[in-house]
Amino acid sequence: MKKFTVILFVLISIFFGDQVYGFQKEEKKFSREKYHAVQKLFILEKLDLSAENEEEFWTIYMNTQKQILDSQRKCRRIRKELYANDSATISESNKLFDELFQIQKEELVIKENLMKELAQIMPVKKVLKLPRIEEQFRRSMIDKIDRKSTRLNSSHLVIS
Repeated sequence: MKKFTVILFVLISIFFGDQVYGFQKEEKKFSREKYHAVQKLFILEKLDLSAENEEEFWTIYMNTQKQILDSQRKCRRIRKELYANDSATISESNKLFDELFQIQKEELVIKENLMKELAQIMPVKKVLKLPRIEEQFRRSMIDKIDRKSTRLNSSHLVIS
C-alpha cells in the first residue's frame, strides 16, 4: 500500500508539474499576433492619428509590411544559397547577387509607395516620423529582450 501511495504521488506530481510548466512556457511565448498588437499600440500612440485615419493607416501599413516580409524572406533564401554554394561559378554568383539587389530595390519601391499612400491620408510630418517610430519600436523590443535575458542569466549565477 505504501509503494502504491508513493507511485501515485510521483505520477500526480509529474502530471501537475508538467501542466504548470507547460502553462508557464506558453505564457512566455511572444506570438506574432501579440507582437503586432504591441507594435500597433506603439506606432499609433506616437503618430497620434484620428480615429478615422487609424484604421486606414493600419490596413495600408500591414499590407506593406507583409510585402516587405516576403521580400526579406526571398533575400534570406538567396543569401543562404550564396553562403551554401562554395563551388558556384562567378556567373552563378553574379546572377544571385543581381537577384538579391533586384529584390532589395523592389523593397525600396514598396517603402516609397507606402510613404506616398500614407501622405494621402495623413499629414506629411507624421509620415516622415514613421521610420523613426519604427526604429524606436524595434529598439524598445530589443531592450526588453536584453533585460529579460539579463534577468534570467543573473538569476542562474552561482556565487562561490
